[in-house]
Amino acid sequence: REDKGQLVDEARENKRRRRLVVGEAKAHVRKMMIRNLVLIVDNSSAMGESDLKPSRKKLAHGCITEFIKEFFQLNPISQLSIVALQDRVAKIVTPLSANPEGQIRALEDFLQQNKHEGHPSLQNALQKVEALTASLPPYGTREALVVWGSLATIDPGNVLDSIAMAKRTNLRLSVVSMTPELYILKKMTKETGGSMSVALDREHFRAILLAHTAAPEWQPTLVKDALVPMGFPELKTNFSLCICHGRFVQSSFECPQCSARICEIPAKCAHCTLHLASSVDIGRGYHHLFPPEPFEPAGGEESDDLLYECGGCFQSFSGGAGRCPRCKTIFCGVCDDFIHREIHQCTGCLLPPASGGGPGHGADGGGTGASAVRGTAGAEGGRPLAAAGGGVTAKRGPAVGSSGGGQVLFASGGVRLERC
Repeated sequence: REDKGQLVDEARENKRRRRLVVGEAKAHVRKMMIRNLVLIVDNSSAMGESDLKPSRKKLAHGCITEFIKEFFQLNPISQLSIVALQDRVAKIVTPLSANPEGQIRALEDFLQQNKHEGHPSLQNALQKVEALTASLPPYGTREALVVWGSLATIDPGNVLDSIAMAKRTNLRLSVVSMTPELYILKKMTKETGGSMSVALDREHFRAILLAHTAAPEWQPTLVKDALVPMGFPELKTNFSLCICHGRFVQSSFECPQCSARICEIPAKCAHCTLHLASSVDIGRGYHHLFPPEPFEPAGGEESDDLLYECGGCFQSFSGGAGRCPRCKTIFCGVCDDFIHREIHQCTGCLLPPASGGGPGHGADGGGTGASAVRGTAGAEGGRPLAAAGGGVTAKRGPAVGSSGGGQVLFASGGVRLERC
């Protein structure tokens, strides 16, 4: 058990150090919040190969399921569609929607009912993407991610014409390939501003696929900066007819603009086309656009020999300490990962400053904050500062929405919110 725990700690520490070097959490970078992504899945005969255990198809299915969940976790007000390539035909598995459970069920049913066979057609896939994204408004992204597992594409015409059309319509194409790099795929991603990645093994395939869940940086040439009307519907618990599926449901959400009933949110009202979301969805997107900065290593070269007290769980630990560059609070590896992956806010920065200084500084026993001891960088090694007082309740950014419904204007290019 000790060896297993040590391996887990080492893996968590390596991941934290990679995040520090790469700079995964870029604060105050303007990103695209409303994404429209078409996921193109190769279901040709090449997906039955077992070079990636248990097979390319089963590996892709498991990783795509995780991708869909992570995509809507990081992009709560975005839409996703799935297109399958099989026997030189592109089939729409699901249209653009914001229902992750429905997307996962539809993909699983399709892969179980349809055997991998034939060859894929890249041109037919691009034509399907053009049809799905033709009527989208200009304030959302137009993206396509291809999960490729073949060594060739058989097309009915000139695929270069379809690539040129995608470039003219600002369609961003990216590829995650299970096979060696193909020239046509590389050219397609280069022409449209996407990325081309080739998987080396199972874990690498999962990593490069999940890397596309993060929202891309905002590009004025691809997406227009515009105010988008957003509605915050109210939950109703009486029996009513759902407008999106045409069936009676016990609980539904009422559109604040046309009073139509919707099964679930986030979604777009089928009657008045108003974007419907909750304040929690907007808040999740805001936190992921402005995450906390990567923590700095504390203690320098002698950090492994020093004993620290974590400012999150208040446990003593040695080695692998991370220090917030703003409030100078020291955290262990577990709390560091929890802050950057789950709550997206440094708990030390949320604490009120102690008397006589800013966050992480002050005299012992001063200030009003959490009734606990938190390690700071007031002295090397994390000198504990005791703060007396009550608990901490804080929010980052403006409060959005209300439980009683309403409507706001939302800036898709940035994070600007204005009430109507």
